[in-house]
Amino acid sequence: MNPEKLSNIFWDLAFNTAYSFNNNTNWQAYSGGSSLSYLTQMIGFTLQNFLSAAVGICVLMVLIRGFIKTKTKNLGNFGVDLTKSILYILLPLSIVLAMFLTTQGVVQSLRPYEVMPGNSRNNIRKESI
Repeated sequence: MNPEKLSNIFWDLAFNTAYSFNNNTNWQAYSGGSSLSYLTQMIGFTLQNFLSAAVGICVLMVLIRGFIKTKTKNLGNFGVDLTKSILYILLPLSIVLAMFLTTQGVVQSLRPYEVMPGNSRNNIRKESI
């Protein structure tokens, strides 16, 4: 699923991207369309975006529980909160938004990129780097 035959990104950019997902900042310092394959974007980054958002929701739930339950030491189970936030919040929301975007004509194609008339593929590559 790499019709453009894109090569690997540099190790420091890969580390920066992985670290940004781990600390929940999601700082993306790359151009997805010109440096990452469809497979990387659909599977790798979708998983990381879901987990990063779910961890943020879990932290919020623990914070709220901490304010509400001031006399208890049990603030919940991270694994249960993570599973519930993915299954009950993020997946339904993503399905609804995907259906909305589909009705608006936004589609994802797995075909190679199309070049606008008057532009050459080399000009597009040079501008995006």
